[in-house]
Amino acid sequence: MDSRSNTVTDVPKSVWILASNKGDNLISNFYSKNLEGKSDRERRQVSIQTLERDLSKLFVQEYTVSQNTILLMEHVMTDPPKPAVAGRVDSFLPFFPFSRDEAAVIHHKFLRSLDDQIRLPIDIHNKPSRPVGHLHLSLAKDGDLCKFLSENHYIRDLGARSIHNCVDRLADQLFMLYTASEDEITEATNKQAHIKYTMQLHPVDQTFEVAIREDGTTLIPSD
Repeated sequence: MDSRSNTVTDVPKSVWILASNKGDNLISNFYSKNLEGKSDRERRQVSIQTLERDLSKLFVQEYTVSQNTILLMEHVMTDPPKPAVAGRVDSFLPFFPFSRDEAAVIHHKFLRSLDDQIRLPIDIHNKPSRPVGHLHLSLAKDGDLCKFLSENHYIRDLGARSIHNCVDRLADQLFMLYTASEDEITEATNKQAHIKYTMQLHPVDQTFEVAIREDGTTLIPSD
């Protein structure tokens, strides 16, 4: 039974996907030893069969529950996991860490998504309200910017989560700059040109930092 739609599911005709962070260390070690620093063409020549076998063994171990443990868990689990769970897995598809170039592309995607979000009109009457809106975020030299973010803020062990956190922190800087204005926030602002903010690299000592500044207005056609 599908609890979301309260309909009967034909299990034999369904594809079941289990997402898990079990085996992260195995995947990370395999990547470091066999794939890191190689081109896409070279990576395609590397077999991952040994990694798949290691992941299968790990899942069998993780889902082996002793009878004593089952008794202790009965009050929270009516159907404790068994090794057969791993036996029903047809394929293991490891998600390897991003390369720096891949991380830069994902930074760019998340920043563009942030721009899409803040372009929406201000709406202070509905719940939840949207007091931050009708803005435009411009990325100056976006290639250099996203490369810098991937080289200095991407944490391999955290994957896309570290990129998401990085963009969230930049969004907080933008929101603080926006709310520091003494202008009253009203929906009437939606009739004016979008306030433009520019994000760019700013040199500091021997390196750079990401800076955001208000940069006039932008005329964006309404949908």
